[in-house]
Amino acid sequence: MNADLPLLIVLLGPTASGKTDLGIAIAQALDLAVLSVDSRQLYQEMDIGTAKPTATQRAAVRHELLDLRRPDQPINLQEFRAEADRAIAAEHHRRGIALAHSGRKGTELDIATATVEALLAATGAQPSDLIAQISPCIRPPHYEVDFAAEIRAQLARAGLREIHDCHTCTFSNPDAYYSYRREEGSTGRLLAALALAG
Repeated sequence: MNADLPLLIVLLGPTASGKTDLGIAIAQALDLAVLSVDSRQLYQEMDIGTAKPTATQRAAVRHELLDLRRPDQPINLQEFRAEADRAIAAEHHRRGIALAHSGRKGTELDIATATVEALLAATGAQPSDLIAQISPCIRPPHYEVDFAAEIRAQLARAGLREIHDCHTCTFSNPDAYYSYRREEGSTGRLLAALALAG
């Protein structure tokens, strides 16, 4: 890895796997903004069901790429990539490092590849300069999609050679990680949605 190139930290995984809290902790520790690359959090008025950071979380650390458009104004991947390129470049200019994260829909839309491409375009780095770390997430047999395997494949297709995976399943480790699937919808966003509706 070329130490002269700016760093982009990418957190990918399913919704409710702890990415937001981890992202905020990293952002606070390193004085970074969190750059959301979630396909639904970019829409205004879509707070329920998207695990969008709360007002308290957003006050704790600066978040970018949230609430870009109204739901009746769709955005395609090319348009979003242009927004992400600018946000990554601005954060690199400010701090020399950036942090991005996404969930299930982003994984399905190959956001790992788009994020790598945006980083390469913004910095002039090569894929071989990048190191990826896949964080704890829900994994088979507890979930029907193997997010970690899909993210590894996306990163490999994008040309990364050094991809690390902690191999930790959030479902299997209840003392350390919250799992929406393990809780069977009894807590988390469902409870928040019910509280807001009531």
